[in-house]
Amino acid sequence: MSNQSQLTSQVVMVTPEMAALWLERNKNNRNINLNRVAIYAKEMQEGRWMLHHQGIAFYDDGSFADGQHRLHAIVKSGCTIQMNVTRGVPKSSGLMIDNHQARQTHQSIKISGLADWIGIDEVAMIRLIDAVNYNGSRKISNQDIIKLGESYKSSITFALGLRKGQKRKGITGAITYTSIALAKAYEDKNRLEQFHDVLISGMPKSENDKAAVMLRDWFMQQEGGASGAISWRMNTMKRAMRAIKAFCGNDPIGKLYQPKDFIYKPV
Repeated sequence: MSNQSQLTSQVVMVTPEMAALWLERNKNNRNINLNRVAIYAKEMQEGRWMLHHQGIAFYDDGSFADGQHRLHAIVKSGCTIQMNVTRGVPKSSGLMIDNHQARQTHQSIKISGLADWIGIDEVAMIRLIDAVNYNGSRKISNQDIIKLGESYKSSITFALGLRKGQKRKGITGAITYTSIALAKAYEDKNRLEQFHDVLISGMPKSENDKAAVMLRDWFMQQEGGASGAISWRMNTMKRAMRAIKAFCGNDPIGKLYQPKDFIYKPV
């Protein structure tokens, strides 16, 4: 306890020059996550970085302890940022740094109180919408998730509202509901509701409903496939959009192929 009592913390305006100098003390740390640095730097450049209790820390011998991604982001952004700087951390306390259960994105958003409607399913859909925009090539910050989510709130809540507690493994996931949400700007809502009903039940009312059954069958054949890969998710969304397009257009297709591009682009 005596060592811990020597901790001192203060809010400091950290310049890019200071950040670069402090990083020279960063001798033993984990590898840099460049995607994380880019996310932080973007928030700093856009004036969206918020001061909080986690910042920069140094051990009691003056060596660097914590905050390397924040410092790299300050250098990358060229911005001067308010940071909570703590000094005097005992070296033995390094065992405790980042040795905790990280909050999931939806938990952090809930705690912030900035978008209480966003839960785990909404986060998954928002990330897919962003992936359609950028072909799955980037990671986005919590603030970007809130911003993008608010732009598509009505479409997301419409799509998830169709589920009504019904869950079918491999069918009622983020891919299905994101595809429906993006289609909402282009197709009749009643027809989208009918598409969802047939997708869940597997019972078409006419030949023109076959596309939903084809997609259902395709989903059920994919169990154990490469569902975690972003390329698989993007290609599956293209196929789902093809099924929605055919269903809403009363097109009795003979085969559910995967189009080269997304039929329903975010608007």
